[in-house]
Amino acid sequence: MQVILSKARKKSDGGMARVDPLPDMPKTKAIDVDNSSPASPAGLRPSAVLRCRLCWEIALIVTFCIVVIEAVILIPSYVNYERDLLKRLEDVGLAAVQAGLAQRGTWRN
Repeated sequence: MQVILSKARKKSDGGMARVDPLPDMPKTKAIDVDNSSPASPAGLRPSAVLRCRLCWEIALIVTFCIVVIEAVILIPSYVNYERDLLKRLEDVGLAAVQAGLAQRGTWRN
């Protein structure tokens, strides 16, 4: 792909005149633009990012931090969940014992 550039001359009254090449410059100047392999927004090709040691270190540090944060959140959640299950089991057992004793007539409130 080629991009065509041309220079404009200003009018003497301050406004812009029509686009007109300067007399001492060629009419157009062609610049080759290679779009066959687009670069990433950071300016690196994906293959270069995979070979970049700094990129690997940053990715590993971020991954490690995510795992640590998840573990910090998971351990208290697991303890609370276990406590809730044991409490529910205790409540169901107590209800079963109360129902059994109430049928026999030996349960007192």
